[in-house]
Amino acid sequence: MIGLSSSLTSLPTSEFQVFVFTLSSIKRYFLIEIVGGTAFFMLGRILFHSDLLCLACNIIASQMLNYVLPTATS
Repeated sequence: MIGLSSSLTSLPTSEFQVFVFTLSSIKRYFLIEIVGGTAFFMLGRILFHSDLLCLACNIIASQMLNYVLPTATS
C-alpha cells in the first residue's frame, strides 16, 4: 500500500460509536423540516409572490424553528 500513512494501520479496531435515534426525535425533525418549511413556503408565496423569496423564507424559517425548538434534546 503505497502512499498510505502509518496512522491508518494503528487505528483501534475494537472501539466504535453507536448513535441511537428515538422515533419521536425523527418525527419531530420531519415535522419541523417538512411541515414547517412547507407552511412558511406557502405563506411566503401568498405574501411575496416570488419563488426566490419563498425559497429564502423556507430556508430561514426551518433554521429558525430548529433554533427555537431544538430537535436534538437529551
